[in-house]
Amino acid sequence: MKNLIIAMLKFVFRKSCASIEKSAYNIGYRKAKQDSIDEHEKFRNVVFEVNHPIGEFIIAVPNEHQDIIIGQIVAHDTIGKSNSPVAWVRDYVRGEDVMLWQKAYPYNESLAEVVSDLHPFNRHVLFYGTEKKFATVDENTIIGWGEMKDRLAHNGFFKAYEENKEPIED
Repeated sequence: MKNLIIAMLKFVFRKSCASIEKSAYNIGYRKAKQDSIDEHEKFRNVVFEVNHPIGEFIIAVPNEHQDIIIGQIVAHDTIGKSNSPVAWVRDYVRGEDVMLWQKAYPYNESLAEVVSDLHPFNRHVLFYGTEKKFATVDENTIIGWGEMKDRLAHNGFFKAYEENKEPIED
C-alpha cells in the first residue's frame, strides 16, 4: 500500500520530482567540483611551501636587465583571483623585500659568483634558454662577484646567512 501511494505521488508530481532530482544532482555536482578545486589549491600550496620554505636562502635570476636576487624567503602570500602562491624574499642586493616571480635556486657562493659574473643577456640565455631584447635596461646592474659581494656584505647578507644556515648532517 505504501509503495502504491509513493508511485501515485511520483506520477502526479513527476515534473516536480524530476526537477528536485535534477537540482539535487546539480548541487551535488557543484559541491564535488568545488571540493576538487579546494583540494587542488591546498595541494598546490603545500607543494609551494615545501619548495620555498620560509628561512631558506636563495638565488633568483630575473628575466630582465636587472640585478639577480640573493636573499632569504621571509613569507608566503597568495595573489590574484586564482590565489596563486608567491614567496616574499628579503633581497640583500636591493636592500628591500621583493615578491619572488622567478625560479629560485638554493644559495651557494659558487653559484652566486658564477651568475654575478655573467652579463644579464647571458644570464637570460642560461636560465631561460632564449635570447631576449630587454624592454628596459638598468644601467646600474651589478656585473661581477667583487661588487656583488661588497653590496651583500653592506646589506648584512653574510651575517644573516651565517646566523641562520643549518649545518649539513651526514
